[in-house]
Amino acid sequence: MARIRTIKPGFFQHDTLSALDAETQLLAAGLLCYADDYGYFNANPRLVQAEIFPLRELSRNIPEMLRSLQEVGYLRLGKGVDGRDYGHITNFSIHQRVSHPTPSTISNLQISWNAPEILQNDSGGLPKTSVRKGREGNKEGKGKEDSDGAGAPEFVLPEWVDAEVWKAFEEMRRKIKKPLVALSRKRAIRDLEKLRACGHDANEILGQSIDHCWSGVFAPKNFDGGSNGNGRNKAEQRRDDNLRARDEAHNLLDQMDRRSVDRVG
Repeated sequence: MARIRTIKPGFFQHDTLSALDAETQLLAAGLLCYADDYGYFNANPRLVQAEIFPLRELSRNIPEMLRSLQEVGYLRLGKGVDGRDYGHITNFSIHQRVSHPTPSTISNLQISWNAPEILQNDSGGLPKTSVRKGREGNKEGKGKEDSDGAGAPEFVLPEWVDAEVWKAFEEMRRKIKKPLVALSRKRAIRDLEKLRACGHDANEILGQSIDHCWSGVFAPKNFDGGSNGNGRNKAEQRRDDNLRARDEAHNLLDQMDRRSVDRVG
């Protein structure tokens, strides 16, 4: 049964979820309504699709999208002793305030979370109703390459980025609950390339983001490269300042949420 939930504006600005395809991010929002008052839900693909996408034709199937959300830490999937598949939205209690919660019928079940056999049989879900095809005939490769699944190309770190610094950046992103996925890694490297072309050291830029717990990479605040040559113009600098301010605001809100939960507890 669908429930009334609250979605914060930050949901649509979340780097990790926004790096996923639009259908998967919509599924993440829909699961908030589908889950019980403690964030647990029956992960049977047919039930999920019937509740969240009853009238929509999807380009990906439900098991693929659930796995993508599990990979970025939005939820966890498990297999119950009853043989059913279950899910749990990991930070549900932090972002949802339920005044009179109904006891969960799933939370006390014996569930093997992150079990390797979870959702392995995709035949349990509704089949894809449309397929994104490449330029050559009926090949299905393009749709798979665009996702963050097994078909995605292996990430190769540029030689001008120190491996240890990048490892620390990835760890910081996990700590602020915005882990990097294929698309967000590509975006970060692209932004670093632009900053490097302006004369900045990529490793110093990453260090700055690590120190301030910023999800993005930005030019130093006091840098004014002008509008000619390789310098960044004022519009680009304003954009970086706005993104930096947004990250700082999100970090502050997360801290306030955690303090609020600690006080309630």
